[in-house]
Amino acid sequence: MLIPAGTIRNIAERSADKLLKYGAVRGDRAVIVHAVERALTEELDVEKRLREEADKILEAHMKEARSAKADLGALRDKILRKLAEDRGVVLK
Repeated sequence: MLIPAGTIRNIAERSADKLLKYGAVRGDRAVIVHAVERALTEELDVEKRLREEADKILEAHMKEARSAKADLGALRDKILRKLAEDRGVVLK
């Protein structure tokens, strides 16, 4: 999922504020915002790499998929779900 950096920053700031407000964490707000922002970015990067790998697998088997008249979008989704499951990654 492509999310603009500004949106990630905004989510990180709001999340940090709530964590601080409810006492879930203590510390410097800027440090917490940075940690949340980094965690979000890392998770999105994992998803991006899985999607890229699914695309490569689909591309490698494109001829077979087309000859079987497979729904390429559905096939890509199945590959992506299987990769995520194998790696213990939860996708939305």
